[in-house]
Amino acid sequence: MANPAAAAPIPVGHQILGLCRDEARGLIYAGDYFVNGVHAIDAALQSLVSTMDLSSSGFSGRTDPPPCCTIEPGAGRRTVALALAPEGDVLYAANYGTYDVARIDLATGEELDAFDGVVGPRQILVSADGGQLILAGVGGEGEQQVSALYVLDRATGKRVLEVPVGLSVAGVALAADGRRAWAIARDDGELVAFDAADWTETGRLSLGVGIDTLVLSPDGETLFVGNSIGGQVHAVDAETLALRTTVEGLAAPKGLAVVV
Repeated sequence: MANPAAAAPIPVGHQILGLCRDEARGLIYAGDYFVNGVHAIDAALQSLVSTMDLSSSGFSGRTDPPPCCTIEPGAGRRTVALALAPEGDVLYAANYGTYDVARIDLATGEELDAFDGVVGPRQILVSADGGQLILAGVGGEGEQQVSALYVLDRATGKRVLEVPVGLSVAGVALAADGRRAWAIARDDGELVAFDAADWTETGRLSLGVGIDTLVLSPDGETLFVGNSIGGQVHAVDAETLALRTTVEGLAAPKGLAVVV
């Protein structure tokens, strides 16, 4: 956008928590936490054009989160994050309510069989080679705590790897070339770097408890990490994990984007 100040709101749904751009179709998909579906927005018209409904039950017939995370029973799937298949044919929706991954056939708008997911999902990405789904989740209490990234086979949905990060994995980022990855542990306050080829850890930086948003700059050189407890955004060198600068005094930053 040439002038971000000129942006106007687009009336869509009730509580939008996940966004995904479909360049080929000229659409933006928006997960609605309370509507049990995903909205499609025409990017040029800046208006809602359709809503793809999700089933009320998810993977293995689930209808609710674990007891640790249930506030209102039977409240639906509660989508919080989206990712588009490289082929552009399937939309993946990570759901809080049924802690699974819904799959939507974009040719028909119909839901396919869901994959098992992660408790308290925050982010879902497709690996650079298209073969895997990467899930970040903060988990719940006790045995529902999550301290690892979940790596799923994109064809079968099988969990093929759990990558240790730290308590409550709140975000993940992947380099465009597929060689590097990063994740944040909210409750341990650490940013962790990985070699994405085999998911071995290559570095770790302590930034403080409460970091819960992670985004990589388009040039792949800088990681921006938001801390909603401390009211900060850290800029970190993606290669060395050296802290470049910190912006203080923000009001609980929960989402970050780099506008170019």
